[in-house]
Amino acid sequence: MLRKHSILAVLPLFLAASNAFAWSWKDAVNQAKDRNPTLQAQRQNEQVTHLRYQDAKALRLPRLSIQGTFQEYENRNREFQYRAYAGPRLQWLLFQGGKISSGIDRAEVVEKQAEVTVDATNVATNYKLRQAFAQALYAKNFLDLTHRIEKQRQDNVKLTEIQYQSGLEYKWVYLSSMVQWKQAQLDVTQAEMNKTTALKDLENVLGKLTIQSIEEISDADFYPTDTEYTIEQAAKLAEKHPNIKLRELRMEEMKHGIDYVRADRYPGLGLQGDFGIMTQSDYGVFPFWTVTLGLSMPIFEGGRINRNIVVAKTQLAQRSFELEQSILDIKAELQRDYQNFFINKQKLEISRLDVEASKDRAKVVGNKYRAGVTPYLDWEKSQDGWVNAEIGLLVSIREYQISRAKLEESMGLGME
Repeated sequence: MLRKHSILAVLPLFLAASNAFAWSWKDAVNQAKDRNPTLQAQRQNEQVTHLRYQDAKALRLPRLSIQGTFQEYENRNREFQYRAYAGPRLQWLLFQGGKISSGIDRAEVVEKQAEVTVDATNVATNYKLRQAFAQALYAKNFLDLTHRIEKQRQDNVKLTEIQYQSGLEYKWVYLSSMVQWKQAQLDVTQAEMNKTTALKDLENVLGKLTIQSIEEISDADFYPTDTEYTIEQAAKLAEKHPNIKLRELRMEEMKHGIDYVRADRYPGLGLQGDFGIMTQSDYGVFPFWTVTLGLSMPIFEGGRINRNIVVAKTQLAQRSFELEQSILDIKAELQRDYQNFFINKQKLEISRLDVEASKDRAKVVGNKYRAGVTPYLDWEKSQDGWVNAEIGLLVSIREYQISRAKLEESMGLGME
């Protein structure tokens, strides 16, 4: 079972405390909604498809335009004369074998696709943002940890130096502690560089970063507080995944596409009317009107229409297989991500216990070393174990959050 509240019991105490002025997960979500370039592009596409849907519906309506012509010609007496006309023209497609209706239906489905694509992009952005945010918190906390380790290593150098100068310890012990201190300083430098990279990755998702330092990031509302999902509940949510809905809409689009190309088999009926004034040599100016009812019927086009219908039906079958495969992929991915999340959750609990045990072991061995009852190598080993446990806990927290984000993506959950 995916228990979102249980993680609070295993989070380390060294995570930064939040404050009223910190940049939180909610702030990151709001900024991603407003500025993520991919999400904004899909919203613009949604507006475009809406306008195209309106254009498709407009084909049902008559078209009114202004026409004007001027002609100069030579009559049988080799005299030059002229003819001119100006006035409105009305054009109306009365019947096209259902082409207009199927075009409208297809445009409506394409508009729905654009809406669902926004939802799918929201889901993908949520995963990327959670991943980047988790990495940023890891970089922040890892930097804090390296500073603490560096301070501890420096204290160790001072102690071993006193021991060496007093003749109570070997020179190599002092030099070994010095090496560890130098390595800890290098780790701090590397952590500073990782911090910069984490901020860049976060900016890549947000579009623009509004904070100047990684220390401004707060984990206050990032970790889950309630709600739990069984694998059955997660699978139920995945059935409504935007990617599945998108495949279904593409199938629906192809069904209307078949009707659209099939309409070419039928005759087209159109009405055209011209109403205006005309002037002509020897006749002056006079009113003029004409109404034309036009009918066209394809007789032979080399099999083009039939081929287009076959292509449309084949594409429909292709979309059907793509939908089937998409459902199978999401089910398999959900099962894998759910198991991965469960494992990472258990690893996090183990890492917490490991930190407690390693910290206590290092304290006990350190006291024994100061009392002169245990060798330096045992103390060094215990401190290395504590350092590795602390780093392992940070990694476990990060991997827990990333696996949780991946599971949410498989369930089709986006930014709220």
